[in-house]
Amino acid sequence: MSVHMIYYKDGVKMMRPVLTETEYRNLRNSVRQKTVMKAVRGGDEGQKTKLLQMNYSCLPNEDGSLKGSKRMSTTVGMDIDHIAPEEMETVKDNILAKAAELGLLMLEGSARGKGYHLVFRRQPEMSQEENLKWASELLGVPYDEGAKDITRVFFTTTEKELLFLSPQIFEIEEVQGVSKVSGEVQEDDSTDTNRSTLTAQPYPQDYHGIPFKDIIAKYWEVNNHGFEPTIGDRDTLTYQLACDLRH
Repeated sequence: MSVHMIYYKDGVKMMRPVLTETEYRNLRNSVRQKTVMKAVRGGDEGQKTKLLQMNYSCLPNEDGSLKGSKRMSTTVGMDIDHIAPEEMETVKDNILAKAAELGLLMLEGSARGKGYHLVFRRQPEMSQEENLKWASELLGVPYDEGAKDITRVFFTTTEKELLFLSPQIFEIEEVQGVSKVSGEVQEDDSTDTNRSTLTAQPYPQDYHGIPFKDIIAKYWEVNNHGFEPTIGDRDTLTYQLACDLRH
């Protein structure tokens, strides 16, 4: 998955995937999230750090941690900040108008309401910064140069601030064939093959016409009162799910 929520374990930033659009929207709609957002928009910017944090540009290290990850996902998170109030609507309309060309997957208003966060499909032959520059030129807006690392996290807002969301953001995995995360990109001999399969669908999306996402949703309804796995029980529940569906 390309959407990862950040949480802390023994003071270390960890990552867990957000598996579905329903889960993503529910996280944004929690009472706590709405309360903190209201405080931030009311001028209490010290509350901003209490908002949920998401990463869209990398996958976790093998131990689940964020720091130092070199594993690029096939999406890029971009921060457009310090937009003049009178230009906010024009910038938003321009982003949405170029959604197809950009490969837009998510657009949200920032926590302070003075910019936008967006997620788009990575150009695999480019580094992270080159992707940001490409999108910046396409949209005609500067990107936040302090937010160009793949491990950069974004303070998530509420569903009210969610302006665009494609379900495909939950289906995209790790970039292959790129050996550097910034600067000059070096490719191995298999890059062309990898590049051609980035958007391939090697696995079926349904079982006898029933989408797998609906099957999984029903599974949690029957086996876990409709709740999806969380940080505290995900290992056990996911193992149980794998055992039940292995045939």
